[in-house]
Amino acid sequence: SSGINAEWPLRPGENCRDVTADTVKSYFSSQSDFSTFFYNVDGLKSNFDCLAAELFQLENKFSVIGLAETNVESAHSLLFKLDGYNSFFGDVLPGKFKGTGVALYVHESLNATINSQACNVTPDIEYLFVKISIKKTVLNIGVIYRPPNGNTDQFFNDYENVIKILPKGPTFIMGDFNFDLFKTGDISVDRHEETSITHGLFPLISLATHERSSSKRGTCIDNIFTNSTENITHSGIIQDIGTNHSPIFSLSYLDLNQTKPKTTAQTQFYSFSKQNVDSLVSELGVQQGNLIGSNPETPNFSAFINTYQEAVDKTCKLDKPKTTKRNAINNPWITDGIIESINEKKKLYAAWKKTCCKKTPKGELTLYYKFSEYRKLLTKIIRRVKSNFYNTKIANASGNSKKTWEVINQIRGKCKKTIKPQ
Repeated sequence: SSGINAEWPLRPGENCRDVTADTVKSYFSSQSDFSTFFYNVDGLKSNFDCLAAELFQLENKFSVIGLAETNVESAHSLLFKLDGYNSFFGDVLPGKFKGTGVALYVHESLNATINSQACNVTPDIEYLFVKISIKKTVLNIGVIYRPPNGNTDQFFNDYENVIKILPKGPTFIMGDFNFDLFKTGDISVDRHEETSITHGLFPLISLATHERSSSKRGTCIDNIFTNSTENITHSGIIQDIGTNHSPIFSLSYLDLNQTKPKTTAQTQFYSFSKQNVDSLVSELGVQQGNLIGSNPETPNFSAFINTYQEAVDKTCKLDKPKTTKRNAINNPWITDGIIESINEKKKLYAAWKKTCCKKTPKGELTLYYKFSEYRKLLTKIIRRVKSNFYNTKIANASGNSKKTWEVINQIRGKCKKTIKPQ
């Protein structure tokens, strides 16, 4: 083996694509029944809200989401709940506050149980595995993080041992391995590939997943290894989500015949974004005379309702109704304004990315700084909006202990689940 140019029997990384989130959304179809998403989140406390907002836009939920460098103890996992998922958090390395911790989010429609024999955290490797039972099939799903300063030999010993104890069945191992597959001829990279391939596990990612100033093309250190390459329909990196690390994904058709939960499609006729609401307020100011009527002592309520409805239709009604499977209750703090801002961020990213080429791999710096500053501002706004939303709910529940605790439990992620982990 010699890096990603090696002659693999199946050459599974050939179909790896660099795509946008909208493109990934279009991949979900009846031709795929299982999907994985991995991201080195670089701290859930600082980046969870942005990740939740980005995932909210992907209406077709991934089957499993793996995260590395959560920097969060398993005891605090309920503070970082993703709607529609059951979470499994590994422990962090004692005494370490950054660069540690792995987690798996498994869609609540799947029956997942922790594989206690395949969970561990050491200075050399952190890993967490679950078993997903679907009829007579057992899927092995794992997430691994290799600290870059750990002992490489010990990593390979532990890595091979955990692979050996996994039950037979389709296996997906996501992770940040900190071995750059672009380094052809590197002893550790070759050993990593050979160890994986010997056990029938092939990497799906062959593009840069991490930006590094010392490398013009970045590094390929995040990957998804699987023994079901013949079932893969799509794989790649998502270019307009994330910061230094790009999320990676895979979609596959395993013929699981699982019963998918029915999601009722909702038709949206109005958009109450901040811009539309501001327009509504202005329109009501213009129509103030019609709202009050000629005689305030004997108001005409029919005229009031008609005027108000006309103003709402004029400023907030969609030209064409939208059908969506999004649940308005999930993440209620994610407003239309935030969604519009995320889309604007993606436009800025696309404009900068168009200027990147072999001659100028970093692209037009002015456009990059514009995108980068907008991304930082959006991160602050998302945190502030979420904080203000829950502060308002707590203030409105003042004096009602039951309502107050409902809000607190919502923030803590304490709620009933459709399917609980065994």
